[in-house]
Amino acid sequence: MIVVLAALALLQQAQAQPQALPGLKESSVVRITLSPAPLVVAASDSIQLTATAYDASGKRVENAGLRFAAAASNAGQLDSAGKVVARGTGKLTGAVISLMTGHKPFVKRFEVVMVPDAPSRIVIGGLPARMVVGQRVRATTDVYTKANDRRETDAVRWTSGMPAAITVDGDGFVTAVAPGRAAITAT
Repeated sequence: MIVVLAALALLQQAQAQPQALPGLKESSVVRITLSPAPLVVAASDSIQLTATAYDASGKRVENAGLRFAAAASNAGQLDSAGKVVARGTGKLTGAVISLMTGHKPFVKRFEVVMVPDAPSRIVIGGLPARMVVGQRVRATTDVYTKANDRRETDAVRWTSGMPAAITVDGDGFVTAVAPGRAAITAT
């Protein structure tokens, strides 16, 4: 039993340590940059990533053999050519690898952040059709993207079309101050 445990421990140690690749030179690539920057894409959009390799003196390495490691997450997908297709919000972790014959690979890991699409409509709720002078209610909003996804953290600016009759504050509290009609707008 002890011998088996010792053998398993040695096997795990051997697997945990990076294996030296015999006969391969160190890569001349020491840095890889990605564009566009920042690595952000809207939830229903896509971007094409471009990688550029540099050596220790800061010169471009033209024969770097750059390849993207395909990856997928709930937020999107990265193909081997560097195209990122977003399927929602979140993060996608990927890598670009320099593969040059006779050299050790150089790997640059990165994250692409998928953010909600731009807002396209606002739905106002909580307002009665009629109010009595002195009555106060709180209006609510739901903000949606063109794909009908709800945006959770958008700030909304409120205005009244006739503040002499109806006022609205920054938190959406609507107060009837005099008889009249007013359009309440959320932006």
